[in-house]
Amino acid sequence: MNQRIGTQIGNYNIVDVIARGAYGIVYRAEHIYLHNSAAIKFLHEDLNTSKQQAFFLQEAQMLADLKHSNIVRILDSGIDNDVPYLISEYASGGSLRNYLRKQQPKPLSLQNALLILAHIGRALTYIHSQGIIHRDLKPENILFGKNGQALLADFGIAQMKQATGASKSRSLAGLGTPAYMAPEQFKAKGKPLPESDQYALGCIAYELLTGQLPFTPEDERAYEYQHVYEIPETPRSLNPTLSPRIEQAVLTALAKEPEDRHPSIELFLLALGIHKPAATQFSLFSDARGTLLNAEIDGADSITLVKQLEYEAPQGETLKRQGQMATDQFASTFLRATSPIRATPRPDKAQSVPSSSRTKRTTERAAPAPHSMKLSSQPNALSLWRRVQLLITETPPYTLIKWVFLFVATFDLLLLLCGFWLGFTPLALTATVLAIGLCVCGIALNFFTEPWVWLVVFLLLSPLSGAIYTLAVHIVSVDGGIINWHTYCAYLLFTPGAGFLYGLFGPDKQRKTAIAPAMVKTLTLTIWFLGAGLCIVGIAAPQIIYVGLAWALASAIIAIAQLIRCKQMEWLGAMLLAAAITFGIPILFLGFIYGAFGPKEGEKPENV
Repeated sequence: MNQRIGTQIGNYNIVDVIARGAYGIVYRAEHIYLHNSAAIKFLHEDLNTSKQQAFFLQEAQMLADLKHSNIVRILDSGIDNDVPYLISEYASGGSLRNYLRKQQPKPLSLQNALLILAHIGRALTYIHSQGIIHRDLKPENILFGKNGQALLADFGIAQMKQATGASKSRSLAGLGTPAYMAPEQFKAKGKPLPESDQYALGCIAYELLTGQLPFTPEDERAYEYQHVYEIPETPRSLNPTLSPRIEQAVLTALAKEPEDRHPSIELFLLALGIHKPAATQFSLFSDARGTLLNAEIDGADSITLVKQLEYEAPQGETLKRQGQMATDQFASTFLRATSPIRATPRPDKAQSVPSSSRTKRTTERAAPAPHSMKLSSQPNALSLWRRVQLLITETPPYTLIKWVFLFVATFDLLLLLCGFWLGFTPLALTATVLAIGLCVCGIALNFFTEPWVWLVVFLLLSPLSGAIYTLAVHIVSVDGGIINWHTYCAYLLFTPGAGFLYGLFGPDKQRKTAIAPAMVKTLTLTIWFLGAGLCIVGIAAPQIIYVGLAWALASAIIAIAQLIRCKQMEWLGAMLLAAAITFGIPILFLGFIYGAFGPKEGEKPENV
């Protein structure tokens, strides 16, 4: 296996083995004249077929075209004794996998994890813009340069997006590392997607922040089932110091369907709180004043990216130039953040030169500044309105709905309090409309779906008690036939409470499991007895009677809706006919009748 040690390839003497992989073996070599190190990757001889040679040389060609500060730089390639090889820069800092082995089972500090994710995220954003998908992102393929910068490596199974049409697409099955493969990569047929790289980056983020992978089955064959069907344990349950925002960003990147993930890698980084480009160089081992991978960074939080390096840069130091290059490049790519990355034609050579390369020519002419490197606080192109747009785009729909419920409930509560103190005013009428809207929307979102508690909450805390009180004033002349607006607004104060509960504790995703018919009957009967109990208590406290009547009516509403869903038209017709003949009184008992004596055949409702 080590027969190449001591041999010479071009101007390089092979010194020792760095790593072995499924497709090749990597050696460290030294230049015979310059005495600097390089990495030489050879294809395994047992895989040295014409097809594998083509894939290996494809990696060399792709790397030759990629110019980015966070991508391993290719130096040369060729064929030695019919075995292809690739010479690239030597990453003296080792791989992320080696670093994690020293850390495990402890997670990395948040600042260090975000810094690594920022570097690799920028590299992925760049290769996606060049029409390339990596497809095998994992800690073994993330290296650290001599100055500590994270480098993306190993493009052996990367694929061009524009070369994967129906006639040219290859099966994704078996390509990649199971622990980091997206669900779509396990399918027998399919196209490479940028979202697959995002999923792998989400797995790495999960591992960095929690100290373990999202899925760790005993049998590697179980990875497919877990990635496709199971939900990983929440990161905060493993690392309580993480913020909810960080957790949600990682879980969104790990969504099962590509369209449910972040629209782009850039937006994933933004959701993690990475609002500006990471420092392009830092020391992994020295005591230089700045960011160390093996040290905490004081003064940073989960919303902003880690503090940038503050090295004492001597005259002629290139760090400041590279920091400015990073800022320019990030600002240009950030403008695409709201558009999902899809298959795009590869740009021509003039367009494919990254902004960092163009900037370098002009920057090198400028006199170097003696000050320490400091990146701008944020790209100038990012406005407050754009941040709001990105926040809305990145937030799951049901989370936005909960925010709306909280906002409307707060506004409605203020209006009802004004109506309580001021009496009849337009504010009280507006509050009534908002309360009805909150109740109707809440019932519609939770209409006969599990968990059943939210349907019950919106029915029991609905404005029905206020409506029944108003009817009593007009029909039986309660309170002298004049509405007491203080009492009326007090009844409606229940509804903002339902909105607050739903906004704070409601579900974060759509649910499709219908409430079982037997449970519906139990709920109907229980709510009716609660209402009847309040009516009995109301003999001593008349104000409570209207709440009891409202709950009895709520049970009737559930019963009627269930009869319609179960298509029990005979029961429904009989109850409505009885209500019409007796001025609607049986409606108040319908919940009890349905719950105690309701139909038992054909109860199964339609799917939600």
